[in-house]
Amino acid sequence: MRARCLLLALSLPLASCKKSPASTAAAGASTAPAASTTAPASRGPLKNIASVYDVTYTPETVVLSADIAQHHLKTASADGATFTFDAASSDVRALKPGSVMLLTGVALRRVTQVQPLGDSIVVATGDAEITDAIKDGTIQAQASVDFGSVVMGPGPAHTGRDPLDIFSLVTPAYADTTTTTVGGPGSFSVKIDPFQYSVKFTAAADRLNIDMAIQNTVDNMSVTSSGYLKNYQAVVNILIKDKTITKLDFQNSGLDGEMVVNWTAATVVAGPLTKIASWSDLLKKYQPLRQAAFTFPFLIGPIPFSIKFSTGITFTPAFTSKNSICKGSMTVHYSGSGGFTVNNGNVQSSGQITQPTQANPKTQILSLGPIGFTVAVEFPRAELGMGTNLFTFSPTAYVNAISSFGLVYGGPAAMLPCETHILDVTVNTGISAASTMASFFGTASKLTFAKQLYDRNYKGPAAPGGMMCPT
Repeated sequence: MRARCLLLALSLPLASCKKSPASTAAAGASTAPAASTTAPASRGPLKNIASVYDVTYTPETVVLSADIAQHHLKTASADGATFTFDAASSDVRALKPGSVMLLTGVALRRVTQVQPLGDSIVVATGDAEITDAIKDGTIQAQASVDFGSVVMGPGPAHTGRDPLDIFSLVTPAYADTTTTTVGGPGSFSVKIDPFQYSVKFTAAADRLNIDMAIQNTVDNMSVTSSGYLKNYQAVVNILIKDKTITKLDFQNSGLDGEMVVNWTAATVVAGPLTKIASWSDLLKKYQPLRQAAFTFPFLIGPIPFSIKFSTGITFTPAFTSKNSICKGSMTVHYSGSGGFTVNNGNVQSSGQITQPTQANPKTQILSLGPIGFTVAVEFPRAELGMGTNLFTFSPTAYVNAISSFGLVYGGPAAMLPCETHILDVTVNTGISAASTMASFFGTASKLTFAKQLYDRNYKGPAAPGGMMCPT
């Protein structure tokens, strides 16, 4: 079965795909009506989209249309493993154990069990890779990520029977920014003792503003970070031959971001304070933290993809004397391009990142004894994966910027008062197995890697001519 479509915009992707009657019969899926290859511009962040979806499905693949997702899907389990449809659709009744279910705009799953239940059909599924559904093909997308066109808030009202509002995913026009936690659209706040985590995403004319704060009132610690990522261009190109991905190209150009990090730590006792743990570690433990992201679902053909923006932080202070205070701030700016190409198993990074002259982080310290601490911020992390924000999958292709700062302070009682600053800025790209979206390759795949696009280090005294502490 072969499906082809060339899309100039992704708002109405399904109507743009054409399938031959023989191919449709082989897949057990309904025929999508032919339509113009030009769709109305999306109200979401992706603009000037050019995409290609030219594939041959495997014999076991069953493509379920957007109409089925919107009108016949009753419920889906939180883990994306079980789907309940009404029994009215003959396409759903074509599913059987071993089928690969491609539910347009929602999920790609391997069917393990089909159970009739009254007027419903319950479909149990397991993980599936894109090559389980596609034997040969080309999947491409090139788009401008335009944050100024984002409509903040929930998607349009949907009157169908679908309680998950799949419609907002099938026609992706809105950022997924609605949470049940404190704050309005684009805001996230949750308390995981003893920390209060808060993130706010604000789409502006030419950028996505990100404000983040972590507070620990028990140890009187706080870290805040504010900055932006400007509009940029993203490209993905996937080539599949004989159920094997022979090429994966992921490129991002026009990257331009900046962040300002401020921190405060104070203690009335000597010794190490509670560490503010990395968000990537906490994601594995606390489901609410996974909402702290800005996610945009979109379609290439019937396959759901997502672009997700997130941030993370870690902060570890240590004091040797009581009644000590340490404050500081740093500003990091970067621009350029970055990505990678996987060609027949060979990985090559590409792009170039530049930075203006890096200013030495500012610090204010009041302590009789030595102090040491590190602060690191991932700001931002941009991920592209196959899937939607409904379910948790891995891995994804990503590009991220990480800035870390370490300080060693000798204290006034030292024989030679000293203070050493160590700043490291890196920009990385790769395929990560730890993510909250779906995979190009499926969870069983072994292809994960990281490539460093940029690394800049600074080590010196707190002020010109000052004394450095031994490190």
